[in-house]
Amino acid sequence: MTEKMYHIYAGNECLYYGLDSDEFREAWNNIKGMVGLMKTEYDIEDLSFEELNYSKSTICDSSH
Repeated sequence: MTEKMYHIYAGNECLYYGLDSDEFREAWNNIKGMVGLMKTEYDIEDLSFEELNYSKSTICDSSH
C-alpha cells in the first residue's frame, strides 16, 4: 500500500517536509493565506509543493 507525503517550499526554501495529507492541506491553506495577507519577501507564485508516493513496508524492510 502506498501513501503520500508532502513538502512545501517558498522559493528554494523548504518550509514544511514529511507532511501527511491532512497536515499538508492545513499548512498549504495557512501559508497561502499568510503570503496573501502579510507583507513577506515571497509572493503566492513563489509557493510550491512536492507530492511523494512511498510504501511504509518498503522503507521498513530496506537494508540501509
